Amino acid sequence: MCYHSSVTPRRGLLWTALFVCLLCAPFLGEAYHIDEPYYLAVARQILDSPLHPGGFLYNADGHGALLSKGFATGPFVSYLLALPMKWTGGVEWKLRLACLPFDLAAALALFLLAGRFLSRPLLPVLIVVACPIYWLNMHHLMAEKWIGVFGFSGLYAYARGADEKKAPWLWASAALLAAALLAKYTAFFLLAPVAAYGWSRGERGRLALVLSAAAAPAALCLLAAPGSREAVWHLTALGSPMPWSAWSHRLRSLCAAVAGGAPVLLCWPFLLCRGRRLWAAAALSSALAALLFLPYFDLSAVRAVDRLTGAVFAAGTLSALAVLAWDPHDRNREFWASWTLAVALLQACVYWAVVSRYVLFLAVPILLWYASLLERALEPALLRRVHAASLALAIFATGTLGWVDSSYADAQRSFARSVAQEYRGRRLWFTGHWGLQYYMESAGAQAIDLDRGGWGQVRPGDAAVIPLVNTNVIKPGRRLLCRLRTVRVGHPLPLRLISAGGPGDGAFYSSAFGFLLYSLSAEPLEEFTILDVASNPPPQTAIMR
Repeated sequence: MCYHSSVTPRRGLLWTALFVCLLCAPFLGEAYHIDEPYYLAVARQILDSPLHPGGFLYNADGHGALLSKGFATGPFVSYLLALPMKWTGGVEWKLRLACLPFDLAAALALFLLAGRFLSRPLLPVLIVVACPIYWLNMHHLMAEKWIGVFGFSGLYAYARGADEKKAPWLWASAALLAAALLAKYTAFFLLAPVAAYGWSRGERGRLALVLSAAAAPAALCLLAAPGSREAVWHLTALGSPMPWSAWSHRLRSLCAAVAGGAPVLLCWPFLLCRGRRLWAAAALSSALAALLFLPYFDLSAVRAVDRLTGAVFAAGTLSALAVLAWDPHDRNREFWASWTLAVALLQACVYWAVVSRYVLFLAVPILLWYASLLERALEPALLRRVHAASLALAIFATGTLGWVDSSYADAQRSFARSVAQEYRGRRLWFTGHWGLQYYMESAGAQAIDLDRGGWGQVRPGDAAVIPLVNTNVIKPGRRLLCRLRTVRVGHPLPLRLISAGGPGDGAFYSSAFGFLLYSLSAEPLEEFTILDVASNPPPQTAIMR
């Protein structure tokens, strides 16, 4: 590694670790969120029956089914979670604290990887880690955390092995990348930068062997399990065509997500370009962004503020990519470009939706590529000021968005506990998933299951909960005479990461909800409708359809 700063590699690792711990601290007690309950459910099954991780019914979309029929992501992550879950009893802050070493490992591996390309890797890595696209995803107990841990480590090991011509590092890289693909099969994008780096360094004899060894375990798992192949197929754009699979919506979401999740990219292109080159990049990116956000391509009504926000973020992303494409002098451009292109194609053409948990792996190479160009273009004193301002911006964005996001997650937990207490002694039903499902089931409620009668299971004397900001919500298909009550959850910040029930286009976790990672909106953070299906309903009742 080549370091030309006062921060030694050891000190850089220590500062990175300390920074990660400080970022983790405010979110340790966050309620389980998004797909975390899925991985935890499999982990509980593994503790009961280690050899049968999918041998239980799980309602992920309104249909209870045996997971053993087909794992879309494989059970590897849940095996890694099983022991920490046993030690901590599943208590949120304890389990997140027990998994903190994985967060540290991902960030430290990223620092070591950046150190092979940058003279001053510390601040750029802290900026990457602090950006909302990275941190709001990586602190979750989902597959992407382990893709980062094994993927960044595998890329570092391969770069070191190829540069130093040391076979042990190459085979260590193959093992680490294989673990990343077992964490989630869609991590195959990691093979692209490995192939590009090995080819550019003349490491061609063993490159095919490394790539084959990295891909073989995941490939064997898919070949041995037809159900898993079918489950993976249903996670592709062709396997589950939806309205939001339209190319215009995908491109909107992808272009807006990169700069929206890494807001420093709105500024950095202006530091590398001057004169005509700057104006040409700005004009071209702005024109393309304006074209992409024309009303003609809307899938539904779009507010002017969301259209403008999306166009600004998309212009920032496109200008950043334009500046990178015009720089022919970077020896490592093949590595960064192949990584960027692989994830971009995965999100634009393959995966079922544009999701921030994968866009984070697109933002990482773009940010580090930019950092390498800024090192060559700026004087050290100016570079430090740019990095300091960028780090402050990233921390501010993550802090505000993290506050809103954790408030939404915590609302699911607090509501589930309060409604279970209120209706103690009566049968309680719910629809919806994510954290709400975890906490409602923990409180003894039952999910509406279309394979077992759906809303036909609800009888007089029962109560049911319908969330607004959630996924796969099943509305009653029959008339229910009931008393309705609505519980709304607000937030003082006018930012929404999920706008499922409002006019905004916030879609941090899936472009199915819109085309922005977050929307400027004061709509309810969440809204729960409680149906009290009393045996003898009072006059103030409503017919729910």
